[in-house]
Amino acid sequence: EGNYDAITSTDYVRYWHGSSYLIRPLLLFTDINGIRVLGGIIMSLLAVCLAFLLYSRSRLLFSAFLFSAVIMNLWIVPLSIQFTSVFYISLISSIIILLKKNIRYCELFAVIGCLTSYFDLLTVPLVTLGMPLTILLSTDDSAISEKWGKLIVCSLSWVMGYGVLWASKWLLAYLIIGYDVTEAYKTIAFRTSTMFAGYDF
Repeated sequence: EGNYDAITSTDYVRYWHGSSYLIRPLLLFTDINGIRVLGGIIMSLLAVCLAFLLYSRSRLLFSAFLFSAVIMNLWIVPLSIQFTSVFYISLISSIIILLKKNIRYCELFAVIGCLTSYFDLLTVPLVTLGMPLTILLSTDDSAISEKWGKLIVCSLSWVMGYGVLWASKWLLAYLIIGYDVTEAYKTIAFRTSTMFAGYDF
């Protein structure tokens, strides 16, 4: 038996940990393996739905999606609960883009960025920008200049949504528990640096 009195809590407030609000209730009904099975079923349904929509639009897009699914090893993603949220967001937002004709893409990508920031722990967040944006631009019949405009606007909207929601967690943590915001900046600098243990990678 472990010494439970020696266990101390640690503040980890840089992220929203949004996926824990879904995982904790599920643990009342099943274990971690059950959550993985459920995740696999949900992801398979979403992937099949997206593949069907892409097939009805373009055989080339359908083939590209299948190729990318193989390259990303999409079928093993549900085994890692940490990675699943970004793929759920990517698949659902891609399906929305294919189903909705008159949609305000600027707002959509801002929401996608917010959801990514809320659910993801900085695993592969750019999947939620790359997949929907690729599908959007591939199914768009407008001129190249307009596509470039959409590429820039949607990307900036995603970055703004991601950044604002992420930073709002630090602000709330500062106001509620007195969290040192500079700690978040130090972590960002460390994670984005090419230096580690005196070596430049």
